[in-house]
Amino acid sequence: MREITERSQLYKHITRLLVVLAWVWLAGCVEQQEVREPVPAQAVVEKPVLESLAVRWRKTVVKSEDSAWLLDQISDKQVRNQVKKSLKRHVDANRAVKRLQSARWRTSQAQEITKTEFNLIGSGASLNTSWENKFWKLFSTELNNKSSKSELTDQDLASLRDSLVAQTAKAIYYANSLAALAVAADEQLVMLQQIQGRKQTGYTLGRQDEQSVRRAEEDLLKANHQREQLTRARAHAIAAIEILAGNNALSRSIATDAGVRLPPKGLSSTLVSNRPDMGHAISALEDSFEQPALNSVVVLPDFPLTGAGGRSAKAMNKQLSGSNRKSLQSGKGMLAKGLTPTSDHQQKLLGGLGRQFVVALEETHNQLHLSRQFLNETQKRKKASSAARGQVKEVRGKFNAGRTDLTSVLRAQIPALEAEGVLNYSRQIQYAQRMDIYMALSGLTR
Repeated sequence: MREITERSQLYKHITRLLVVLAWVWLAGCVEQQEVREPVPAQAVVEKPVLESLAVRWRKTVVKSEDSAWLLDQISDKQVRNQVKKSLKRHVDANRAVKRLQSARWRTSQAQEITKTEFNLIGSGASLNTSWENKFWKLFSTELNNKSSKSELTDQDLASLRDSLVAQTAKAIYYANSLAALAVAADEQLVMLQQIQGRKQTGYTLGRQDEQSVRRAEEDLLKANHQREQLTRARAHAIAAIEILAGNNALSRSIATDAGVRLPPKGLSSTLVSNRPDMGHAISALEDSFEQPALNSVVVLPDFPLTGAGGRSAKAMNKQLSGSNRKSLQSGKGMLAKGLTPTSDHQQKLLGGLGRQFVVALEETHNQLHLSRQFLNETQKRKKASSAARGQVKEVRGKFNAGRTDLTSVLRAQIPALEAEGVLNYSRQIQYAQRMDIYMALSGLTR
């Protein structure tokens, strides 16, 4: 009996022990389940996705309103609207680069012809500032390399969009300039054909010698040759418009008054900080100073760039000469008060900024000077055209009085037509060149 009682108690102890072990096992399972629970979704941190250069360009180029500062300088409403619409053609970055390259080549071919045949220079789709050449090349290289990291900032891309606006406007004005020459050349040919016909008739009737007939034929051959070369030049210029602005930009009348405004008087030298090359030089220097509390590390010298009538200001001319120029190139006075370079690296960056500042000023000065040359040349050609028309009027008076023949009237009209054509050419060219002034500045506000 006693043995049965002891065995019963033993069973009770074993049963209690098994229950305790079961509870411990269950607790372990619950704890493991809690440890293995997934991390809540809101706790997962995702890395930001970097947009490709092509995507960033697409977003930039469609913002034509951001180029309003430049478009507003085009007083010819028809040209302004056409240029603005043309930006939609260039949303594809690779195509935009290739189109610009092709348009520049077309322009260079046309310029070569007009320089050789007519001794005339012009400014169509051509990159005439150092920053345009540098950053279009960088843009093209990065697109080809498909690099995940780009040196180009959004502001750089905005500047390239502005450059595209300028090149398109220049292409239109350049084509208009050649159209002006073509109109005059066609009318000259008509006059020369009439003279040659009259000379030939006179020779047949025994009233003209063979030499005068030969001279008239030579004049006609020369005029035909020049007209053929002009046709070639126009074909290139028209192709540049088709590439940059589309076919619907081709048919428009020759503007003589509406064009591109001259820059206003008193523009500040600090405006050149809008240029991409200046922007990179400023950023590099500012990043070398660990003083985030400062509003600005770089303080550019402030003096006027432009005088009245689109002239370069005397203050800029003074700054670009002698010791003043050397001082600017060293970067002296371009750091905020209380800051000085603390390393050779910072001193090198400061000197780089100074030299870049001088480059920007020189390009602005050169474009302003070139603009004045074009303006003065246009004024001279206006006087020459007026004098030639006066000569035609005088010869016609003699013809009506029976004191000269019709051939003399025709001969007087030829230089008058040429002078008028060159005058209209010059007007269009000066409008195209003014776009380069705004490219040198890269903005009118800061």
